[in-house]
Amino acid sequence: MKSFKRSIAIAIFSALMLGLVTSASAQQDKPALSPDEAKAKQAYAIGVQAYIWGYPMVVMQKSWDAMTKGGDAPVTPEQFNKTGKLFAPVNQVANAWGMLGPKFSAVQSGNSDTQYSVTWFDSSEEPYVLHLPDARGRYYTFQFIDAYTNNFHYASTRTMGSQEQAYALVAPGWKGKLPKGVTRVDCPTPTGFIIGRWFVASEKDVAAVNALQKQVTMTPLSSYGKAYTPPKVKVVPAKKYTGDLAFFEQLGDTLAINGAPSADAGILGLFKDIGLSVDYGFDPSALSDGEKKSLAQAVKDG
Repeated sequence: MKSFKRSIAIAIFSALMLGLVTSASAQQDKPALSPDEAKAKQAYAIGVQAYIWGYPMVVMQKSWDAMTKGGDAPVTPEQFNKTGKLFAPVNQVANAWGMLGPKFSAVQSGNSDTQYSVTWFDSSEEPYVLHLPDARGRYYTFQFIDAYTNNFHYASTRTMGSQEQAYALVAPGWKGKLPKGVTRVDCPTPTGFIIGRWFVASEKDVAAVNALQKQVTMTPLSSYGKAYTPPKVKVVPAKKYTGDLAFFEQLGDTLAINGAPSADAGILGLFKDIGLSVDYGFDPSALSDGEKKSLAQAVKDG
């Protein structure tokens, strides 16, 4: 019996060794990759990883452009009711003055029992203070999202109560004092999105929610506690990204603005090989035509 088992083991071992020798021989028959071919393959592999890693940031930037370029001031009730669009300049509040319908397409479909108050913020120059009114027991939740689509704070009736509240959106590295009664919220990235959701029971309840929405404000810290009127902002068309490497160009721009988590230092080191960096964004000037073609394919396959 032992002799039989030994024979089986020897046969399996021999088969494995034969397979390894055959595989090695086949590899030797293939021509070696040229340096340019090797770089192109590496660019493709890194490009796929960069696409997957950076996709949330690019989606956020596209939504930013869609919802901050609609006009020089926040959407009015008349504009909202006519077009269904929800927009406001950066650091100002856009209110959905009714329930979202099929005309709204800036982001995913809204809830049927919810009205929205949203703001796209940029706290890179100074903190902005988000003021929430006394909701008198009405359920709401405000979701704070960074440029990577990570949730980093919540303010809601359930977690904080429905009393009047104020939150200072503080960019990384900011040092300073805040007024009494203002809660500091450290934002992982200088830019981000806040989605406020108000419960609305029916169409008859819309006016009551509107009264609360009008009291939601965004104020620069330097003007907090003073009379402040949000300025009208000249609408600058969104930058257009075209060509095979458009994705990486847009990712590079938002990466240069928002930086990246320290935990991602390793993968960011790899991205430098395809011209992508937190220091300068995306620069393909040092890439060969083969590498650029591989990056274009990486976007298609990602």
